[in-house]
Amino acid sequence: MGITSFQRLVTGLVLSTLLVGCSSTPSGNVRVVDRNNATPQRPTVTTGQYVVRRGDTLFSIAFRYGWDYKALAARNNIPAPYTIHPGQTIRFDGRSGSTPTAVVTQSGSTPSSSSKTTVIRRPTGAEAATVPSVASKPTPVPMPPA
Repeated sequence: MGITSFQRLVTGLVLSTLLVGCSSTPSGNVRVVDRNNATPQRPTVTTGQYVVRRGDTLFSIAFRYGWDYKALAARNNIPAPYTIHPGQTIRFDGRSGSTPTAVVTQSGSTPSSSSKTTVIRRPTGAEAATVPSVASKPTPVPMPPA
C-alpha cells in the first residue's frame, strides 16, 4: 500500500505548520520586571531578644528581623548545623545587660497554660529614631535583540 493523497495532504499541512511556527519573530515589546527588590526590605533589628517557639528555625527568625542567619548564629554562638530549641533566647544586640522597653505578643485570644509568648525588646529614645539607610539598585534597561 502506498501513501494516499489524503495522507500527503495531512503530512504537508503538519510540516508547513511546524515551519511557520519556527520562523515567527518575537515581539519587540518585551517587558522586563526587576524582582530583586520585589519584597520591601525590612530594617535590621539591632537591639533586643527573641524567645524561640516550637516550629521556629534560625533562618525564619533571621529573615523576620532582617538578619543573615549565619550572622545571627555567630552573634549568639550557635554552631552549624544551627540547631535551636524552644525557650532559647536569641539576642540581636550581642549584649547581655540592656534595659530597653519590652513588647509582649501572645498567640491566640485567651491566655492559657500552653500560651506562646514572644518577647521583643525595642529601643527607646535616640536609638529608636535611627533606621539604617538602604541603597537602591539601578533600574534594569532592556537590551535590543542581537
